[in-house]
Amino acid sequence: MVWCAIVTGADRGVGLALVRRLLMDGYHVFAGRYMEALSDSDDLQKQYKDQLQVMKLISEEMKAL
Repeated sequence: MVWCAIVTGADRGVGLALVRRLLMDGYHVFAGRYMEALSDSDDLQKQYKDQLQVMKLISEEMKAL
């Protein structure tokens, strides 16, 4: 059985740490990030290419800016 997790705010801090831990524990992770400039999730995606899918998140408030 494959366990999956969805983590928003995976750019940094607690969200990024949670993604790292879930990957180490064998989960397939869908990680949402708001800031493309941060590359930590890109590094993880290279290391866990079969387990991690990184998605860009954008809110309606951010579109208005």
